[in-house]
Amino acid sequence: MREARLIFPTGGDLSDLMHVAVHTEEAIIQEFGGATVTNGNGFWLDAERKLCAEPIRVIDVAYEQNKANDAKLYDFAWKFMHDGKQKEVYLRYGNGHVQMVTERSCMDNGEFDWEGLMSGIGHDIDANPLEELVP
Repeated sequence: MREARLIFPTGGDLSDLMHVAVHTEEAIIQEFGGATVTNGNGFWLDAERKLCAEPIRVIDVAYEQNKANDAKLYDFAWKFMHDGKQKEVYLRYGNGHVQMVTERSCMDNGEFDWEGLMSGIGHDIDANPLEELVP
């Protein structure tokens, strides 16, 4: 088994965001059979380099790591982000790969071989960045 981690901002004990977090945590527990949830504080610098802080919930879950279960974790993170109207949600997969789940992201557990894909279609990713492929 491996351990994954999701971090949800909550906005405090009585906020609507906390209700979304608790609902999502309950769904994670139903799916994987248990989790450890810890309250904490998250900090980051905004665009003006101003320190920001907010209450968070850290959800640690032991699970059999495979693509299907990684996709389920991603879906839980994405649903919380969407339902909670957040810009992004932290997700660390059981293999240690971290992804910030956003509105435009897709599941990325760090195991996809981008270089293999590009070389398979005859594209040298170092010589020609992917941006050159997209009009």
